[in-house]
Parts: sequence; structure tokens; C-alpha cells
Amino acid sequence: MKKYILILLAAASLLWACDELENGTRTGSLTAPGALSNVETSARIGSVVFTWDNPTSGDYYYTMVEFQRGGETVKHKISRYAVSPTKGEGHTRYIYEGFNDTNTYTFTLTPYSADGQAGPSQTVTGAAEDASYAYKYVAETVTVEPEVEGAIVSWVNEYHREVTVNVSYKDLTGATVTKSVQSAADGHISIGAFTDPTQITVTSANDAGQTSEPTVVSVTPKTGEIPVGRMAINEYSDFWQTGYELKNVLDRNMDTYWHTNLTGPYHWFIVDLGYAHKVNAVEVIRRKTDAGYGSPLKWVKVSVSIDDENWTVVHDEEYDASYLYATHLWTFDEQVCRYIKVEVTSEGSWAHVAEFLAYYSADAKSASPYADEAAAELAPDPDDDPTVYPDVDYLYPDNFGQAGWVNNLNYYQADDRSNETEWTFETTGGDSWMPLCRLPNDAAGAMLVFQYKCTANIMCEFFWCNENGFGDGGPAGGRETTFNLSKTSEWKTFKKDFTNDWKTHGWSGKKGCTVRFDIGDGAGVTLVVRNMRWQAVPQ
Repeated sequence: MKKYILILLAAASLLWACDELENGTRTGSLTAPGALSNVETSARIGSVVFTWDNPTSGDYYYTMVEFQRGGETVKHKISRYAVSPTKGEGHTRYIYEGFNDTNTYTFTLTPYSADGQAGPSQTVTGAAEDASYAYKYVAETVTVEPEVEGAIVSWVNEYHREVTVNVSYKDLTGATVTKSVQSAADGHISIGAFTDPTQITVTSANDAGQTSEPTVVSVTPKTGEIPVGRMAINEYSDFWQTGYELKNVLDRNMDTYWHTNLTGPYHWFIVDLGYAHKVNAVEVIRRKTDAGYGSPLKWVKVSVSIDDENWTVVHDEEYDASYLYATHLWTFDEQVCRYIKVEVTSEGSWAHVAEFLAYYSADAKSASPYADEAAAELAPDPDDDPTVYPDVDYLYPDNFGQAGWVNNLNYYQADDRSNETEWTFETTGGDSWMPLCRLPNDAAGAMLVFQYKCTANIMCEFFWCNENGFGDGGPAGGRETTFNLSKTSEWKTFKKDFTNDWKTHGWSGKKGCTVRFDIGDGAGVTLVVRNMRWQAVPQ
């Protein structure tokens, strides 16, 4: 009995399955659909666009389109799910692609139910549009995105036919500018410079000179950093060798830089903004490793011009090389210019510049991509505190009573002794040096910290001497570490982690250790130091 019941269930299941569609729709009671209505065609590039209203009676599922091409019958199904994006449900819109000619075809359209029952057929004629008419549609797709003193104009070329896109606008001088791009693909173009709300007119044309209806859009440009993509180096004085060219100042990469020839100290370059811009700030950033040694920047002069002949100076000041980012962005009265000339004077015979930036902004410092780094450099540092603490072992000069253990150097404390850790060093010749005191206790850590003022950019050295190891003339060469101080009339804080140098030179930092302190390499330098001490390296 169980076997008989199973057979009956299987047979019923089979009949039910035959009465089902793959999409889960019952077909056993379907009826043929009624007629399509309002059937129309329109021409597009390489396509015929079909539109109609779906049957209102029967069970409509798809429409079969048939036509003759090349002596063969072509059939194509259009699903009921090809819903018109403008009219919505119950209305069909379908783009039939794949036509490489403009012949007029007669199409037979027959609606069907899901189980293949046919409704009334009807015919309609249609033709694809010639590919040369692709130009008519590209201008219609234009979108505009504002950027600094300009905009980015973008378009879509869905037919991938060669067209010329013409973009016209008025620049900030009032002159009409037209830029053209020829392409068979989607594209965009950066335009400028203008600073007020501006109308942009876009047309697209084919090789035969046929032009689309104009598309007119308005845009209000941004302010801020002038896009570096518009800039180019127009002229320059020199560069050192391959890898250190002027293009590096425009690549927004702090790891590359312009290195001048080894002759100087004067060098220069001119940036072409591409067309006239309004500019009210520029920024010149030195290379990362140029802080007060080698041949750092000493002076920077910036001039602007509209014609590359007549120049207006907008900045002409000493360059503070003790900062990498801070204090190197200079604002000035608004100027209309195309060319910006940067002249640099270095401490030595060569110079380095990593980045050049130009701005049109009410707040150029905030607009700088290096604003956070500049703010961090100027933020208060706990080690800037001049307070002298009784539990800290401060370093001070000490010749241990040996007259010969000071070379070409005078040193003394301030007359008022307001800070017992403050000492002044004056160099009287080359190779100026003397020892610092022996550590009264083991060093607190390998981070050297002190505040200083200095009348020149100088290179200093520590010669590492272990317990009681400082003899006449100091330690031999090969056990020294160099570090650099920048010229400054205000108190600056120097910090350096000497962990690796301790290891390299076998310096223990134990009680009794000392260093020989070498200051610069010539007479006439005054260095004032206070609160010099060893402290733990931050984790």
C-alpha cells in the first residue's frame, strides 16, 4: 500500500511540475495576452528604441520582435520587465542595439504569455541613427564639478564614436576661452581661471562640422590651493643631476626635491600657472633633511608677473630653516598673475626645495595640505618649559681644571644667574670644543634635550668618552656623532635620540661618562644653551 501511495504522489508531483514555470508562476490557466498599444520606434546611434504600452488583458510575459535582415529572419525577445524609466510599470522601453546601418526595417511585434500563447501581432517601421550623429548626444551628458579658480567639466560618450567637445567660458580677465577635446571615450577637462560664478557652454561636433545644441551650465569655483596639475616649470637657473630636477617641486612628494648645482649661493626657478590666476599666498618647503646643516636655505624672494617680463615682489625675507613646514607659507595682497618666480639664497653653494604651492584663499594656511604638520611644529612642547627642576641632572661645560681642555672657545654664565643651567659659548676659531661635565648619576635615557639660541647655522659634534675616559685633547676620531643647530634669535628646543650612537660607540651613559662638545667650525658664533639633559626616549 505504501508503495502505491508513493507512486500516486510522484505522479501528482510530476503533473504539478508540468503546470509550473521556472519563475514559480502557474501556467495551467493562462490566457493569451491582448494587443500592444501605442507602439513607437525612435532612432539612436546603432540602435532602435522601442516603446509601447503593455496589454491590459490576458497574461502578458514578453514580446517577440521579428524582422528580415540580409535574407534571414531575426528574432528577439523583449521581457515585460523592460520597464520605461519615465512612465513606469505597464509601459515598456527597450533599446535594441547592434545596427551598423541606417536602413529602415519592418518589425513584427507579437505579445506572448509565459506558456507560449500568442496575442495579436502588429508591425512598425524603424531605423538606427547614423554613427556620425553621435555628437548630438555627448554635450547633453555634461556635468561640472567646481575646483579652485575653475572647474572640471566631464562628459559621457556612450556610443564611443569620435567627437570633438568644445568648452567655452570667460576667464578672470574677461577674455573668452575655448578648449577642445577630441575623443571616442568618456572624458573631462580642467578649466580656469575664474573666481566668480561663471557660465560654461559646451557643444559637441563631428568631423563634418555638424554641431550639437549647446548645453549651458553654471559653476561657482572654490578657493584654496591652486591645482598643481595646471603648473609647469617655465625657466630655471640650474639643477644638480638626474633625479633632482625642478619638476620635483610640483610632484607633491616630500621625498623628492630640487637640488641645485654646487655653485651659488643664488638659484631660481619660474612656475607657469598655465593662465592668469588670482594669487594671495605661496609656500616654499625645504627638503626634509635640510634643517640647519649642509647648505640650508637662507633667504627667499618671491615675485609675480602676468607676462614673464614685468615683476612685482610679494615676499623677500630670511628663511627659517629650523622648521620643515611652519612659517614657510607667506600671504600678500591679491595679485593677478600667470608666472611666479622663486629666488633662493643658501648658506652654502647649493640649495634644496621639496615643494612649491600657490593659493587663492581667505585662509591659505588652513588650505595647505601641510597645515596639520605646520600646526604640530608650532604646538607647545613640554620640553620647551624653561623651569629648572632640582631632581634633574643637567649638563654644563667643565674642563676639569685642565687649561688645555678648551679649544678656541669662551664660555660663561649669564650675569644674573637667573637660570643656573644657562651657558653661553663663543667660538674664537676653527675646531672649537670643550668637555661637558661627567655624569653625576647614570643617564636617565638616550634622548638629549636642550633649549638654545644661535647666531648661525652650525654643525656640532659629541665625542663619546666613557667613565674617566677624557684625556688631554679629548677622544680620538671615529667616536663622534654630528648634529645640527639652526640660526635663531628665539629659544628653540633641540631633541635627538642617541640610542643607536650609544651602541655604535660603546658609550654606556653610566655615572662618570662625559662627551667632548664641538661647536661649529669657525670663529664668531655665539651659542646659548640651557636645560641640557639626558632623558628617557618616548615609547
